[in-house]
Amino acid sequence: MRRCFPNLCIAFLLTACTSPPTPSSSQNAALYALLTHRFPDIPSQESAALAKDVTTYVNRLEARFGRTTSPYVHNLLVNLGVKKKGLCWHYADALYLHLLHRYPHYRVHLIGTHIGDYWREHNAVALTNRDNNLSRAVILDAWRTPGKLVAVPIKEDTYKWEHRKEREAGN
Repeated sequence: MRRCFPNLCIAFLLTACTSPPTPSSSQNAALYALLTHRFPDIPSQESAALAKDVTTYVNRLEARFGRTTSPYVHNLLVNLGVKKKGLCWHYADALYLHLLHRYPHYRVHLIGTHIGDYWREHNAVALTNRDNNLSRAVILDAWRTPGKLVAVPIKEDTYKWEHRKEREAGN
């Protein structure tokens, strides 16, 4: 008879229950400040609504995908079939579809880095204003840091992003 107790302990440690953090007013305020700074031509009330919506939705995604560990451990659990969803592209696609056509002055884009590299590929969402200039985009990465949205100007991020236009709605 084979003992499986150590395997159960490891599984428990990797999937231990924690509740996802609630969106903080500081996350919301930081995203709002970034959006109004990058896109001063967009009405501030639209930027405020988007900031609140995104920070709230990211926390709903955490609960929906059942992530209670680091992104890399969660990826392992998804790839092993323990969890159904929660890879970076699941987060990016869900956030993209949630925001698409919701805020008339913003344009939402799917982006990726290291595309095609199984171990390094990463996906996120980019926001632009109506000019669609990705070099001025704001990255929204819901996967990178559990329970916290990473929002950064595209040129200041550590990744070199590419537009994934072929994956966007209507293409």
